Amino acid sequence: MLPGAFPEIHIMCARFRPFPTADDPAMLWTPDPESVALWDELVPGVAVTVVKRRIDGSEAARYPATVGEDGLPGPWRTLLATWVLPETVQGSLTFSPGDSLHERFSPEHPFDTFGVVTPNGRFKGWYANVTWPAFLERTDAGLELTWQDLYLDLVLTDEAVDILDEDELAASPLPSSCPALTEAIHAAIETMLNLARTNDTPFVPPAIR
Repeated sequence: MLPGAFPEIHIMCARFRPFPTADDPAMLWTPDPESVALWDELVPGVAVTVVKRRIDGSEAARYPATVGEDGLPGPWRTLLATWVLPETVQGSLTFSPGDSLHERFSPEHPFDTFGVVTPNGRFKGWYANVTWPAFLERTDAGLELTWQDLYLDLVLTDEAVDILDEDELAASPLPSSCPALTEAIHAAIETMLNLARTNDTPFVPPAIR
């Protein structure tokens, strides 16, 4: 991630969240009313296009998914997708072609979680992202869910627990230009670690059939 790209975030992400000015980190994660109003449309079997955006707001990936059914408490929803890219290693977790991704999103929480499952049903581990709360909208093509990355990622497997991209966050202008958001990003990682230790939502192991 190029540090020089960060100043554009207040322009690129304004559609999803205004550039933060609050001193209180909790104020950063205010749910988007339009997104929340659509959230109940995410029922099992519904097709959704997932869009990942980088820290500067540019599109990093776009792929199809389907709403799954795993009984998680609201507002969490699970979207099911398949890894179709070449084998990719992130910390102690390897994404391989054909792996199933059980992706958990919320319009209220500053992170999402991806449970990675092999084609033969073996659970590999979790890849979790600190993000702006997920944003859902209806387009001409149907429902579109966007999540925008906020530097830090958490990888959990039986072998290790890894926090990724701490160097990129430290090297970015964010710690000096927006310390409240920087604090909130680190707090989100701690929240995810605590939830994962007890297999609490959204770190409930995927229902593998």
